[in-house]
Amino acid sequence: MKYVIYCAHTADGNIVNITHNPQIDYEFIKRSHNLYGFEVISSDMDISQANYVMRSVSRHKGLLKTMIFYGGRKGDAAKLNLIKSAMSDLGIKPLKKARHVAMGEWVDELSLDAVYSLIKGRIMSYHELINIIEEKHIFTEGNLHDLLHVLYLQEKINILPSLWIDRPGRKYICMLCEEELYGYGTEYATCPCCGANAEAQDVLYFCVYKEEETRRTHIKFKDTRKLSLYQDKASYELMNFLTEDAQECLIWTVPGAEDLNIPMRAMREVLNKGGNVGVAVETEEMGNMFSSAVNSVFPDYEFRFERVLSMDITEGINIFAFDDIKRLTGAFDLLLLWDKTGKTGGGINPGLKIVRRAVKPCGKVIYMTSTPKFELFDTAQKKKMNVAAVPLRNHGKPSPEPRVMTYNTLSKDNLFIPRSVMDFITYSAVQKKYLNIIAPDSELVSLLKEELISTGEIEKKWLSKEMPLIEIKEYSADITLEQAENIIVFLADDENVFDERSLLLCAGLCGMSDLQSSGEVVYVASKENRPMEKAREMLRFLNKCAWEMGYLK
Repeated sequence: MKYVIYCAHTADGNIVNITHNPQIDYEFIKRSHNLYGFEVISSDMDISQANYVMRSVSRHKGLLKTMIFYGGRKGDAAKLNLIKSAMSDLGIKPLKKARHVAMGEWVDELSLDAVYSLIKGRIMSYHELINIIEEKHIFTEGNLHDLLHVLYLQEKINILPSLWIDRPGRKYICMLCEEELYGYGTEYATCPCCGANAEAQDVLYFCVYKEEETRRTHIKFKDTRKLSLYQDKASYELMNFLTEDAQECLIWTVPGAEDLNIPMRAMREVLNKGGNVGVAVETEEMGNMFSSAVNSVFPDYEFRFERVLSMDITEGINIFAFDDIKRLTGAFDLLLLWDKTGKTGGGINPGLKIVRRAVKPCGKVIYMTSTPKFELFDTAQKKKMNVAAVPLRNHGKPSPEPRVMTYNTLSKDNLFIPRSVMDFITYSAVQKKYLNIIAPDSELVSLLKEELISTGEIEKKWLSKEMPLIEIKEYSADITLEQAENIIVFLADDENVFDERSLLLCAGLCGMSDLQSSGEVVYVASKENRPMEKAREMLRFLNKCAWEMGYLK
């Protein structure tokens, strides 16, 4: 017996069904007839019955998945034309000419499960899927295209191109992050937001999240109780966050001393409910650092940094790179984004579609960073996001708000140390307060050192390598200061080096010594610019949060 498969869409552009494998379509319809409520047109119907089916489809968009026409007898061609005419009257057009095909065989269920487990929680292309199957030596019986098509019909996965193009308006929209792209004139572009390649033939497969019954487990949690008072309180703030309606939370950490133990209790809670936890980090080094911290808290498990396409997304903690977030969909109940230095991606933004898509519909997102982007800070300031922790030293002093000293003629080409700045440097040294001067580049470091010595007001022992009271350092994203009571950021208006995150990092390093003083921070520049204003505004908000949470003495 022969069958004819149609691919049709409605006049208003809604697609009823798209098929490239009629045999699989027919077998799936046979198995799912009651479940999905398919309507079938057969040659046994007269034209009025066919009209009734088509009207039913027209009234209930999407009811018709595939139309099957039984062929093989005389008069079928005429009846087929009548049915096509009825379709035309109702505004439903066939996308392609009907074709006769032989009845197919169903795919192997074990192979189906194996392929689904590889795609589940991820977004990957056909060629990437083939590579993983070969790397992991996974045996699949039957054609991979057939397996993928069955998963699509079962609504376990979706299929999309990496870039969707609205040709009439020449608008390009990335299907991974759903951001509209401007200024792209070809299909072979790359999304600047998530880096997706826009090759038209690069078909992507991703799993559709379905609520499943989660099994409760018991994850052993080794609570070392080495948390400070504010860290302990912040840890319980996160526990409350898991039970609230809010979907995003900010953990504002101490620069150079990230509080990795704060989110551990929340992770344990999610794991014990049978959920998945994802941790996105900037670099592999940070991934290894976090995995060491996690393994010390959960002694019966070994978690490690992996790339998303090669790791098994199971009940546990999955540690991966920021770049891999675009490869995830509905994978986690809790997603932690740890941004330590901002070297990659320019920091994390709140509410990114690719971040929200990586978690389940009821999933939670935690941003953990010592230098939040202004957009992230602004979201927290407007109370659109919970704040569970703020960076504080053990002595409970507020973070110093930087002073700004401006001198119109100061520049790289006209470098000098103003009198008021020199007085501050001398005062710090006489009071035996550790002073760090941070410069934009190494050349300025040498020039500043020569300038200080040439004034005759600085004793050489203050600059000695053995016990220095004054240190001059070049700025870098991973700068660390062993002792810093007072800090001067020289030429802080150099926007090629210092943005608000850089200035916030420099200010946050103040008070790293064990002394009870909160220290001072000074920005020295030719003029005060917007990044300085933003950094000061963020520090004011930081101290306000610390006061409201009862962290300040």
